[in-house]
Amino acid sequence: MNKLLIAVIALSLTSCSLFKDEVKKPQGKTAYSHGLFIGWGRVWTWHFLDPEALASALQRNKLNLTIVELGGDFDDVYFNTSLEKLPAFLAAMKKHNIWTEVVISNSNAPGITKSEAWYRGYIDKVHAITEASGAHVLINPITEPGNFKDGNRASIRKMENIIEYAYSKWPSNIMIAEQRREPYRKFLSRAAIQEYHHCRYPDSRTMQTGVMNSFDCSPLLNPAPETLYEQTKLAIKKKAHLIIYRGHKTDASIEEARMAYMKRAIEES
Repeated sequence: MNKLLIAVIALSLTSCSLFKDEVKKPQGKTAYSHGLFIGWGRVWTWHFLDPEALASALQRNKLNLTIVELGGDFDDVYFNTSLEKLPAFLAAMKKHNIWTEVVISNSNAPGITKSEAWYRGYIDKVHAITEASGAHVLINPITEPGNFKDGNRASIRKMENIIEYAYSKWPSNIMIAEQRREPYRKFLSRAAIQEYHHCRYPDSRTMQTGVMNSFDCSPLLNPAPETLYEQTKLAIKKKAHLIIYRGHKTDASIEEARMAYMKRAIEES
């Protein structure tokens, strides 16, 4: 093999990345050798957690990502409370160099019936908070678009318009687009990271390399500690991002004992 060919192969290998060019990635004291986003979030009750305690627990357990839903399965009070609580939450995460996936709304929620104009105004408020915070964020405009329950149906076009508006506010290198969701189809190539919601614990075939593998599905909302360990090990082996989605409306515990199983997997990988 001639020297020129060897040089070309070497250049190709060193340029490979789990992220697009210029995509924001873990850095600083929570950029571990695996180079991935590995995280845990109390998605619906994050308002009631002490954000400093949560951020400290995440950092102690070598987790560099959390997740919040601003408009979950709740009413206007939830949307408004999210705006009130988000600045302090992001400040704590910034202090400990933890990234936050900010989910603006959930299409399973009653709030999805609000008008596009209402959403544009709400997105403007969220954008102002994230910009002022200086925190590391990933933005997911609408999670599970195309999933509906209780008759809360919004048109695909409406959700595309809301997502498009969010993409116009933040840079593409922090945006998330969900796979297999019709409203996100045209955003998959524009997003920093694609996200996939598993409804069965992934194995070596289904854990997706370079994708945010989310456990946002009813059967996976309460993984056993050993499952957390195994899934974290698998994610690192597959070079896959992983977010543990703890979606319970009445439980606001930090669960650091569970996080410790993920830490063990990270340290052993």
